[in-house]
Amino acid sequence: MEASASGANGDKISVLFVCLGNICRSTMAEGVFRSIVKDPASPYYNLIGTVDSCGTGTESMVIDTLTKN
Repeated sequence: MEASASGANGDKISVLFVCLGNICRSTMAEGVFRSIVKDPASPYYNLIGTVDSCGTGTESMVIDTLTKN
């Protein structure tokens, strides 16, 4: 199944990541997904408008892990 270029109303889809502690998992998911949706080869390219998280912060360990991977 191929993704369409917009949501049901023709608008781009907003994505919000939430985790139980809201310290690092949701912000990590936000960062990974932002990377995925900006890739023209991604099925989500031009489909997603806003990507956000309810994370309250990101520990330096998380930034290091994302940078390495």
